[in-house]
Amino acid sequence: MGTTTLIIYRGASAKVPEIQEATRQVLGGHIRPDAHLAVQGSAPIRVDSRLGESGDPLAGTVRVLHLAVDRELQSILTNVSSLVLRNLLGFPPELAEEAWESFGHAPSEAVARLLSEGGRSVAAVSLAEEEVLLGSYAIFSGGRRLWSAVYRPADSYATWDGQDLRVESMGHRDPLPVEGSPPEFAAHGLNLLFQNPLHLTASERHNLLPSLWRACRPPVADAVGAWLVRDGQFIEPEPLGPEDWDRFTASFSC
Repeated sequence: MGTTTLIIYRGASAKVPEIQEATRQVLGGHIRPDAHLAVQGSAPIRVDSRLGESGDPLAGTVRVLHLAVDRELQSILTNVSSLVLRNLLGFPPELAEEAWESFGHAPSEAVARLLSEGGRSVAAVSLAEEEVLLGSYAIFSGGRRLWSAVYRPADSYATWDGQDLRVESMGHRDPLPVEGSPPEFAAHGLNLLFQNPLHLTASERHNLLPSLWRACRPPVADAVGAWLVRDGQFIEPEPLGPEDWDRFTASFSC
């Protein structure tokens, strides 16, 4: 299924028109004429059971968005899309091209950055476990990329701390980065989102991203989904039908 990317945030729900507008600003006219795109979202999900004891029903919870494409047509962007998207990920212009080499695997991070402009803190987490193994996270607030990291085992480890981009070559014998193995990067991203380590078991850390992805989909009763793009055109959002959920399982990529 390629790379799965989720947008995760805390607090009040982002409405579908807001999500579509952020997506429109990112994609503009750089979409294939046969492209379809949907958004899938979750109700509040408690990711740290300890915080639920505070009496606040939203304590320790996040909401999750998945910008989903048809599993048969995962690349919805045109050949020139990367030239536009590299300038929208939140890196300084002089670093945009170099940063794209490390972080261009998750173009929906550009949407996450725009969603953070309204005052919410937003994380984007990604995982690929098939042909290319990869784990990454990015933290955004106020429209700025505050911190991010991506790890490709036996290849590279890149980080951004808000000022400096660092890229290290990684060999088969090199130790794991501080975040751990690729599946653990999602948990590290949520630690930064909460500004505090979450109370998770080793299994929960390893399976966090797939668990959050499933929370955006049926049979979860509170999962919602809406069409954003049909046949290369942004449309008035409309609910996903039962057959659409089976089609829209992949994350859009370049």
